Amino acid sequence: MRKIDPISICDDFIHEIDDLTNFWRSFDAKASTASERTMLIELVFHRGYVAVEAFISAWLLGAINRDSSQFLLTRKQRITQSINSKFTTWDESHIHYNPPKHPKANELEELMDPDGWNVTFKSYEKLKERASEWLSSTYKSKVDSVPSHRRKVIDAAKAIRNCIAHQSRSSFEDMKESLTTLPVTGVCSKLRRNVRSVNNVGTYLKSVSKGQTRLELYFSEFKEFGTNLK
Repeated sequence: MRKIDPISICDDFIHEIDDLTNFWRSFDAKASTASERTMLIELVFHRGYVAVEAFISAWLLGAINRDSSQFLLTRKQRITQSINSKFTTWDESHIHYNPPKHPKANELEELMDPDGWNVTFKSYEKLKERASEWLSSTYKSKVDSVPSHRRKVIDAAKAIRNCIAHQSRSSFEDMKESLTTLPVTGVCSKLRRNVRSVNNVGTYLKSVSKGQTRLELYFSEFKEFGTNLK
């Protein structure tokens, strides 16, 4: 059976972000009021970050499908630990874990999340931890090599998405902390901001710096992230 191609997954993700950018530009030009532009940009950003999470999950599956040795080793170690914690080493020595060397993609997908959800992470650091458990060195190194500022941008984007989705005090505080602790250099200097309320998220995303909105700056970083994992 043909294996999943992680590079194609990266390309598809980059094209999706381009399509979202073009969609936003087209309909932003047609918006008749500031409130319409605000609502539109929040909806497009929310969809953009959902694309990031779906991309990460699909890319992990593709990477494991290409080389499942580390993923299966980790499962074997955890199964062994579980048996030893509940029974004895004697029991463990008589139980043999013998999975196929090349599991099918649908089998791996179920092993990654039996409930069928995308595999998501609270932060980029959590993604790195999972990558070290699941991925061969070739793919783990790609996750590790993403620039530190881009990892923080991804985390900030997640906090913004959560604030748009939930509009709760806690989600706003998380977003505020993420934005005010971004680095003061490079693209982060244009994204770093003390947003005063949940209702100002769209205004923050619409703000223009050197001809680009913050939405476009985030989307550009998303695309670079996709390139980093190629």
